[in-house]
Amino acid sequence: MLDGRITVGGPLAVPVTPDYVANDAALRAFVAQEATSVTYHLVHLSLSLRNESGTPPLETVDLELTLSSPSLPEPQAWSMMPKQIIDESQVTTNVQLDPQLHLFGVGGSLGSAGQSTVEQAHEVFLEALNELGGNPAWHFKRTRRMDLRGCHRLIMVLRAPRHATTDVYIVVRASVEIGRRGLRRRYYAELPNPLVVVATI
Repeated sequence: MLDGRITVGGPLAVPVTPDYVANDAALRAFVAQEATSVTYHLVHLSLSLRNESGTPPLETVDLELTLSSPSLPEPQAWSMMPKQIIDESQVTTNVQLDPQLHLFGVGGSLGSAGQSTVEQAHEVFLEALNELGGNPAWHFKRTRRMDLRGCHRLIMVLRAPRHATTDVYIVVRASVEIGRRGLRRRYYAELPNPLVVVATI
């Protein structure tokens, strides 16, 4: 049912070292201060969703991560992006890090130049879950206005123990609605190999 309709790009990890953030004095100081016990990595993923003609539309998609390391402190999702999308006009044009390595978006909403009002939306299309935990996830849900389709970029700052490797296991869950009675069928797939994040020196 879902063959070829959901594709995970990545994951790719970039270590956040003092040199990586050298242009931001406050951020560099934070990374250097934390470096005695933990390391930080930017983990990039993408989720491509296709609604094929003649097939039931995707109703929900969950991208679930499990962070695992043999050492303490336990790895955690220090920050996640995007945190929530509630309207198709919300578009993040840039991603930045604040002095405590939290992700935030810089951008605006689609529309004509000079438009200052934002339409109120009532349904959540995407939300991040379990930030600061070891099992972060992103939950997508089809709404009346927005289908589950296209490419979606997901970014996490991983906080991991310094003197050990961290494994990032990824599971994808999805559901489609069958027939007119609201019956849903759920599907599950686990990526065969985890992303192995090596502690930086």
